Amino acid sequence: LAIVPARGGSKGVRRKNLRLLNGRPLLHYALKTALSSRRIHDVVLTSEDEDILAYGQQFGVLLRQRPPALAEDHVTLAPVLKDALDWAAAEKGPYSLVVRLQPTCPLLRSETLDRAIDALLSQGADTLLSVVDDTHLMWREQDGRPVPDYAERVNRQWLPRRYRESGAFYITRPEFVTETGGFGPSVSVLEISAEEGLDIDTRADWLVAEALLRKLKIAVVTFSNPSVGTGHLYRMLTLADSLLGHDITFVAVDTDARGLGLIEDHGYPVVQARAGE
Repeated sequence: LAIVPARGGSKGVRRKNLRLLNGRPLLHYALKTALSSRRIHDVVLTSEDEDILAYGQQFGVLLRQRPPALAEDHVTLAPVLKDALDWAAAEKGPYSLVVRLQPTCPLLRSETLDRAIDALLSQGADTLLSVVDDTHLMWREQDGRPVPDYAERVNRQWLPRRYRESGAFYITRPEFVTETGGFGPSVSVLEISAEEGLDIDTRADWLVAEALLRKLKIAVVTFSNPSVGTGHLYRMLTLADSLLGHDITFVAVDTDARGLGLIEDHGYPVVQARAGE
């Protein structure tokens, strides 16, 4: 069972669940991810907001009218999930796993979600959380003063790995879904990309998500060998560099080792091809 909690109220971005992100309501992305998963059997949208429930109806998901007491600002997600699980189980029967999907993580892919469920099952874990790499020189407050939270000041790649929880998904067995929350005795994590783990909480997060959703996939077809020289390849590399941030792959047609090396030195993936392919 996938549970998508979507309140009508929001402090950071007002009514963000129905605001258009790259032309679609924010809620659209979580529902589509759940429905595209090969592992999810049922999806329940839980909300106290009539407009949100009306929007969810077109997706054919289960709709839980959340009790008013569970829609207040101070209420955590734990009792909301428990309420949705109990209600859905009464409607559709028992579930083996419960997956929480936050609408605020619109870039999560269904393939990643399926990989996470497979990981929990193969590991025999009780709970699995999404995390992103957050390895940096960190500071913490101690007795009202900032103190370094590292033993030695070194370059980032030499620091021990640190992970930050992402709201993208939380997967657990139903017996650990309680009013106060719970992980179960065996907890695992799955590292996901910073893009998929992006959690929209502020207007700045919204702008980043909008830009990422508009990102293009570009194939740059180029030639480089002794008979044609390298001028064309250098122009294509300059063009690609001006599109930094998009997903760019070079298709190198009849390109020699020197040309392939130039592409790789610029950090672009390259696929080799012959003329006519």
